[in-house]
Order: sequence, then C-alpha cells, then structure tokens
Amino acid sequence: MATIGMMNAEEFRLTAEKTLNSLPARFRLAMENVVIVTEAFADDDVLKEMQADSPYELLGLYEGRSFMERSARDSGALPDMIHLYRQPILAVCRDSGKSPDQCIAEVLMHEVGHYFGFSDAEMDMIE
Repeated sequence: MATIGMMNAEEFRLTAEKTLNSLPARFRLAMENVVIVTEAFADDDVLKEMQADSPYELLGLYEGRSFMERSARDSGALPDMIHLYRQPILAVCRDSGKSPDQCIAEVLMHEVGHYFGFSDAEMDMIE
C-alpha cells in the first residue's frame, strides 16, 4: 500500500483494477463492456458539465447506460467508462486519514452503483 499522497498514476490504476477484480463474480460478470479510466483530474468540460467549482470536487464519474437501461440493441456499442480522478481521491485520503486503497474502493463502488442504475441519492443512502 502506498503512502497517502505518494501513490503514482500506475499504482493508482493497478489498485483500481485490483479493486474491480475483487468484486464478487456475479457483479463482475454482469459488468460487460466497462472500462476503468484513471486520470489526475476531470477535464474542464466535465467539471463544467457537472457544475463543479473546483477540480477537487469530482472524485469519479460513470459514463454510459446503466445495466437497467440496456437492451439487445446495445450490442457492439462503445464501452461504458468509470473515470477515477487520482488527485481529488488522494486529497480525500489525506483529509480523512483513510488509506488510498480504501478511498479508491469507495469511489469505485459508488461508480459501479451507477452502472447498476442507482442514483447519487440512492448511493449516498447505501454508503
């Protein structure tokens, strides 16, 4: 496990992948055509779209159609994406005292929840 704030981009990506791969098989197998993208921050267009005042406000983003909205017509579609933003997530770690692994897992699980059709409000209640 990396020291808070000292996790480089590759360590962050590998931790996110390891976390996704540790999901129970029934969830992993249901998550077809989903890619994890790790970036330092969300780009300006995403921040504007999400009405974020600071690049540190957005920890992750799910882009795609939820599992509940899918149909046979989606076959061959571009992959859905779960974006994880490294610097904001590591800042939360520093502020909360949680480990980077735990912070990454929490954000990733939140975005996986969106894949399965849960809203932000529903995810907040579950978390």
